Amino acid sequence: MSSDLSHYYSYEEAQKLDKVTIDAILDNDIKRLEEFGEACGKTGIEVLMEIAKNKHWQPKLLKALNSGDITGDKSQVVGYSSIVYYDSN
Repeated sequence: MSSDLSHYYSYEEAQKLDKVTIDAILDNDIKRLEEFGEACGKTGIEVLMEIAKNKHWQPKLLKALNSGDITGDKSQVVGYSSIVYYDSN
């Protein structure tokens, strides 16, 4: 799964918001993601999280960055993450 996360916050604020979203996904906490997470594909992520829970798949964070890490402009950034699921059986 890959998704944009927060949009147009300062670099520091985006890092905090994105961590909340990523942690909710990694903890498979759909309710927390729904309430506090910011992601363009949040509904799709929640569906995938439900499938993963039913199939006993585990999430693994591959990478999390924001546009400020790439461009150097940290005034208004877009966060990104890439997370994969694997069969834990």
